[in-house]
Amino acid sequence: MRLKGFIALAHLAMLATTWSGVYAAGSPADYNAASYHDTAKAAAFEFDSNTFSQQMSAYPTSQEQNGLAFIAIESSSSDGLYGNETAETVSTQSEPVFDTIRTKTIDTRYFEIKFRFDKYDLDIDYMDNRNILQQLDSILNAIGVENIIKLEIISRSSPEGVYEHNIWLSEKRSATINKFMQDNYPHLTNIMVVYPDGESWQTLRDYVETDSRLNAQSIEKVIQVIDSDINIGTKKWRMENILGKDENVGDIYRYLYMTYYPKIRFSGMTIDHYTETVEITERIPVETTPTIIDTVVTVVEPYKPDTVVSPTFRRFPKMAIKTNMLYNATFTPKLGYAPILNVELEYYLAEDGRWSLLGEYEFPWWSKESEHQYLQILNLQLEARYYLKKHSQFTRHYLSAYSGANLFDLCFDDKEGSGVQGEGVHAGLGYGYVLPLNKKGNWKLELFLKGGFYIAYYDKYDAGEPFTGKYYYHWFGNISDFKPRSWRFRWLGPTGAGVTISYDLFYRKKQNK
Repeated sequence: MRLKGFIALAHLAMLATTWSGVYAAGSPADYNAASYHDTAKAAAFEFDSNTFSQQMSAYPTSQEQNGLAFIAIESSSSDGLYGNETAETVSTQSEPVFDTIRTKTIDTRYFEIKFRFDKYDLDIDYMDNRNILQQLDSILNAIGVENIIKLEIISRSSPEGVYEHNIWLSEKRSATINKFMQDNYPHLTNIMVVYPDGESWQTLRDYVETDSRLNAQSIEKVIQVIDSDINIGTKKWRMENILGKDENVGDIYRYLYMTYYPKIRFSGMTIDHYTETVEITERIPVETTPTIIDTVVTVVEPYKPDTVVSPTFRRFPKMAIKTNMLYNATFTPKLGYAPILNVELEYYLAEDGRWSLLGEYEFPWWSKESEHQYLQILNLQLEARYYLKKHSQFTRHYLSAYSGANLFDLCFDDKEGSGVQGEGVHAGLGYGYVLPLNKKGNWKLELFLKGGFYIAYYDKYDAGEPFTGKYYYHWFGNISDFKPRSWRFRWLGPTGAGVTISYDLFYRKKQNK
């Protein structure tokens, strides 16, 4: 009972407090103030005041009931209004939306690796090779193999010297770079195209066309020679001999050779690859339905060669025919012009331009019986040669070893015992120098000296007086004691010299790998 009484007292206290508040809020001044305040709120949030009044009139008219309904509405409206305010803010002031646009384009990178004169090995300390290779490595790592469309490597040689040798040199340089790439970037092998391209005429032309030191007339003269549709040997001869001098640089060909020829002994590497750019843009807000912007991607088909590269071939000499012009210029007092006719065949053993075998045959057979003049020799000689410079197309310095045998009948006077007839053998060593006469290199000039030993066994003979058309051995002893070839001749020293003209008859042809 006590607990029920305590609860009843608490209820009475709360009721008294509520009614006092209602009464205070129900006074006209307070009501108007409250009404103005909430109407201002309603107007600020776009509520209709008439609707507001109608809602208020729907409640009972007693002051107590009107005051209770307002407080409930204020509380409800406050919550409801602020809830509506939040929803409106989200719909009209949403956070910005950004789109990522990715675009792929094709870029090209180019690198040149230089080679020394007449070399095909990769020298990283030559010119700017070390820096170029470092840049190449950095670029390849940055690009990534999946973005490389084409990797093409073209190797060339400078256009001086023998054409066939320069073709071979570009092939060797191409093989060197191919091996370098396979050793260091094996993952690029399947997309890599490597091939030789011979002599660098077009690259030389590009350099000359933009040269700042040559005058305009000199540039035009050089370009005319480069563009001329003539034999390659003739073109090279003109480059070296008819360009003349320029007032600024002097000898034009020497200037080109010193300035540009080292730059056009190279392997050029072209890399086509994708480059992706990323752009983030703010999407323009649309009050209605949001627009979704698709990512823009430019797709480029991978590089596919249009044509199949035909196989290339290299050519090097196989056999040459030659003759010693010095022997062919022989004169004697009574025979007059009596050339020591000779022919030689040189067989080139290998592509590297070093070893060869040579056979020489001399066959002068001159006679003038009335004057007792005879120059008759049959000489056969075999020789092995070693050219000192590799890949020189069998030119420049060489060393040789030879041996041979001969028959001879020589007589230049009618004096007693002046004629000799016999056989001999010889062997020794030689040194020579071979110089190309034309740019193609198939005509050559050779100078040589030989030294060694020579041993001959022979008989002397006389014409007799009066001459009856017969010759007699120079022998005054018993005929039964006569032994043929009883005379001997020994010699140690120079055994030959010559100025030889040669022509390459046949060539070998091999397909490049």
